[in-house]
Amino acid sequence: METTTILWCALGVYGVAMFLASPTVSKFGEFFEGARSDGREVGLWVLIASVVISWLFAKSITNSANLGASYGLVGAVAYAGWYLSIPVAGVFIYLIRKKYQSKGLSDFLIMRYGKGAALAFMLVVVLRLVNEVWSNTAVVGSYFGESG
Repeated sequence: METTTILWCALGVYGVAMFLASPTVSKFGEFFEGARSDGREVGLWVLIASVVISWLFAKSITNSANLGASYGLVGAVAYAGWYLSIPVAGVFIYLIRKKYQSKGLSDFLIMRYGKGAALAFMLVVVLRLVNEVWSNTAVVGSYFGESG
């Protein structure tokens, strides 16, 4: 079987799995207007979180597709492999919380290394998030033409 056929089959299986795993919406307002099934509107912060995560994943899919176009399957899989860092970080943070009885990562850093180290770490995280936002902006901007 050709690689292209295998990839299309995998995409089809994934699509069916996501369709079966996704909750169904029975009313127009629930889907298109962002209302809950009991009629209440979804809060502003839920909407903001939804938009941000949609943007991040759309940008990630674009990057993966671009790397796939440039380097073949290896490029796409290598970029997608980045997502493994999320569950790995989750496991390590969970283990740190249990072992050191801390409330979170910053609490652990303060207990173990002091406030300066925790502040430095959090500043690096903020810088990384700002970098991600500008990176996403550049990707979205590339849809509208060359930069400059």
